[in-house]
Amino acid sequence: MKNIIKIITVSLSVVLTFLSCGNDEIMGFEGKDVIYYKWAVESLNPLVLNPDYIDSTSITFAYELPEVKQLTYEIPIKVQGSVKYFDREVSVSVVSSSTAQEGVHFTLPDKVVIKADSINGYLPVTLLRTDDMKEQELSLKLKLEENENFNNNLLETNKVLNGDRLVSYTEFEIAVSDILTQPQYWPTAYLGDYSEKKLYLWAEVLEVPVPDWNKVNPQTDLTFRASASVFKQYLTIQELRGTPVLEDDGTPMTLGPYAAYL
Repeated sequence: MKNIIKIITVSLSVVLTFLSCGNDEIMGFEGKDVIYYKWAVESLNPLVLNPDYIDSTSITFAYELPEVKQLTYEIPIKVQGSVKYFDREVSVSVVSSSTAQEGVHFTLPDKVVIKADSINGYLPVTLLRTDDMKEQELSLKLKLEENENFNNNLLETNKVLNGDRLVSYTEFEIAVSDILTQPQYWPTAYLGDYSEKKLYLWAEVLEVPVPDWNKVNPQTDLTFRASASVFKQYLTIQELRGTPVLEDDGTPMTLGPYAAYL
């Protein structure tokens, strides 16, 4: 009997405590969600053994045809916090140490948002091709600022791959240029001496993007020899027509000994 009375007493105490708490404000998380650059926190390749955390990138117009005057680059951003049922605007500023000028070398959208029902978004940057980019690399640094929707106080803990410094979770740098140098895997035996004009003409004649042969050796491509033959035929036809293709210094454009017809 005493045990029954004890159980009832304890039960009533729990109920009364719960009811009394109902009249008080329940403490919860009252801070704002945090905005950050996704690649700095989660890396470009989160599933590999040595993830590549980055807070910067390099972009060049050099591998685009001359008529391409602008490129849009989307930087992934993300929220640490909860999903909302409405769009949330993100505040972005240009860091004063940037050498790229807004309206001259780049433009930003009027508004950047994290869409409703999402914690992921993008900061789109439109890069504008200018003549001075052929002479120097320009820097654009973009900072995610605190506003009524987000804090920007996520503590940096990740390090740059093969480096000692911490990556920035709230600042991202784009280095932009229009500088083209001889690729690492330039196929001299097929295309002869390197020239910027020759590389652009290759892309135009073959109707392909300007190849980045710093990353891929063209001679490992099974179609490369055929492409070189087509390119040689083009130069030969232009010469027979009396309109030979000339390099910028006025000399005829020539190819290497392996660029023979198939």
